[in-house]
Amino acid sequence: MSENQKIAISRKIARYVTNMRIDDVYEGGVERAKQCFLDTLGLALGAKNEPAVRLMKKTIDEMGSTGPSLVLGFDEHMATVLAARINGVAAHVADYDDNSSLSTTHPSCVLVPACYGAAEYVNASGVKMLEGFIVGFEVSCSLGRAAGWAHYNLGWHPTSTFGTLAATCAVAKIMGLSENEIVNAFGIASSSVGGIRQNFGTMCKSYHAGNAASAALFACILAKNGYDAAEDAMEGKSGYFSTMNFTDGTMEAFDWLGRDYTETLGHQFFKLYPSCAMAHTPIEAARQLVKDNGIDFDSIESIDCYMRPVVPTQLIYSDPKTGLEAKFSLEYNVASMLITGECSPVSFEDENVGNPKVRAFMPKVHMHTDERLEDIVKQKGILAPCIVKIAYDNGKTVSLLKETASGGFDDPATWEDLEIKFHAVVCKVIEDEQEKQIVRLCKSLDQIEINELQKALEIH
Repeated sequence: MSENQKIAISRKIARYVTNMRIDDVYEGGVERAKQCFLDTLGLALGAKNEPAVRLMKKTIDEMGSTGPSLVLGFDEHMATVLAARINGVAAHVADYDDNSSLSTTHPSCVLVPACYGAAEYVNASGVKMLEGFIVGFEVSCSLGRAAGWAHYNLGWHPTSTFGTLAATCAVAKIMGLSENEIVNAFGIASSSVGGIRQNFGTMCKSYHAGNAASAALFACILAKNGYDAAEDAMEGKSGYFSTMNFTDGTMEAFDWLGRDYTETLGHQFFKLYPSCAMAHTPIEAARQLVKDNGIDFDSIESIDCYMRPVVPTQLIYSDPKTGLEAKFSLEYNVASMLITGECSPVSFEDENVGNPKVRAFMPKVHMHTDERLEDIVKQKGILAPCIVKIAYDNGKTVSLLKETASGGFDDPATWEDLEIKFHAVVCKVIEDEQEKQIVRLCKSLDQIEINELQKALEIH
């Protein structure tokens, strides 16, 4: 690829951002974007008492900040870029937020706080927020396709490394940046990218989302005010694509921006369990095998879970000590589902991770890898297919191939599913009437102004 062709990628993305209109998107895609706002805002509101959120807010409060932007879950406002940092942490800390198999990210925990903050900053409409979100989602999918898995396998966390650039596009759309300003914003945002997977299972994983949302807002505000950056900061020899190891995928991914929203938005899925998405298929496969075969727990000798080769780098805690670690433990997730009948927010509270019955069952759960599952991933664009085999103490075995978990594109979450989840995560922090109002506003996001939503989200 020539230098001119490479530089054209930034311009191509910027042109897409400026030209995209909500009328270009199929009705189901717009509905999906609205659902993403409801799901993410609920998670952020419900996380107000999480230690990671409290500590982030306390630290920013100590530095001092005033401004127009609401800190979700609190009746307080501060500078937009700082509020987005807290809101991003809050949206991601429970690891209950959505995923995209194409972008390999948690898209909404970055995009929703960034879009909401941008809308507050310029007093934008709900339509503009939706346009920004969809633009950002589309770009995140192109980044995922362009990178392949080489970037991820180096230890980067794409929710942050792709999310920062995707959210920059979203904010640029809402704030009305010109094509040249967007290219500058890319350069600024590229210098703010970070997030390593070694921090999974700690507070710092959610910091990745908050930092990405905040960096995107700051990059766009700086660019709007005339701050410049290298025009080829993304494509240059020492630029974003090169240093982030975009080697497995194809830059032709950016040719597809805006061409098929059913493909991109259709591969987004909502989590129905608050843990790493890679654990969800084995959770459901094990539960289904037990149910279908009438298995007595006492007769189970072993549960062998065959996963993609990348999974052991994500589900890294075989003996979790905290709720955050347990979210990244295959053994805990499967044992909790089978022994207690659930993997709910309560399952991942620190005091419940030591449940003696769950602990006693965990050594029976084993993780293996199977290269053949990569063929399914490539063929179907899915995230975490698995094979689960359960062996009885009498020598009998049963097995099941599970390709996707509930909430995925072949079994998508409904508004009813998401309203039930929303209630479960916010019921301790807001009253029923406020809850119903937020749901109504998210469902009609294309017909409201930002001040209506902000007022509904304030907690008094």
